[in-house]
Amino acid sequence: MSENSTPRRLFPLLALVAGCATADGTSPNVEGATPKEDTKAGIEQWKCGDYLDGCGFLAKNCVTLTANLHDGTGEIRFGEIVETTQFEVQGLERRWNWCLNNVEGTYECAFVISVDGTGSYYNFRGSDSGTEKPRGLFKCAKR
Repeated sequence: MSENSTPRRLFPLLALVAGCATADGTSPNVEGATPKEDTKAGIEQWKCGDYLDGCGFLAKNCVTLTANLHDGTGEIRFGEIVETTQFEVQGLERRWNWCLNNVEGTYECAFVISVDGTGSYYNFRGSDSGTEKPRGLFKCAKR
């Protein structure tokens, strides 16, 4: 084995590692795209539409969700309705909570985006058990 064989073996490994970084020091995501500036600042935005029809220009049921990863706040927009929310990551899911019940100290409304991009709207008002089936299902994508 010659003295120069080790550097030759390391070169492909270094090239592979270098290919995973971008000029500004960010790493590409799974799709190969680098995060948007908002994501670097700790802000995520999601767009959700009717589960079967998507969220096209004329979609009636279009939900926009914004999350601040730094302070745990967010916003949900559904048509002309805009709600300020509490935001949290639970495992691989994202969850927006609002409609705080001041007596019980719990939230009565929630929107959860699962790892597969399915968005589920829940309204727990009047629920005795604290469990409900989703009242709306949506197809969601991170913007």
